[in-house]
Amino acid sequence: MDFVKDRQITDSFVITDEIINKWKWENSGGLVVKTDFEKACDSVDHGFLDAMLKGMGFDSKWRRWMSDCISTPLLSVMVNGSPTDQFVMERGLR
Repeated sequence: MDFVKDRQITDSFVITDEIINKWKWENSGGLVVKTDFEKACDSVDHGFLDAMLKGMGFDSKWRRWMSDCISTPLLSVMVNGSPTDQFVMERGLR
């Protein structure tokens, strides 16, 4: 099953490559996070995840954001710089 109808899994690699090339061209940078909402973190202990992020040097603000992402049922995503309406995650990582 595709994440987005009529889109192949390899499309994400092409899009990521385009984003990185744009950053290189503009001499800027950013952060790309790819999440499989259907399967991710269904069985991950949230305390373990926080401990791993802390061990990797992530500060408390970043870890709190990640905690909110996996424990809050409502979310929205940025599309072309604008947030979508909030929606409820029904499976996997929230």
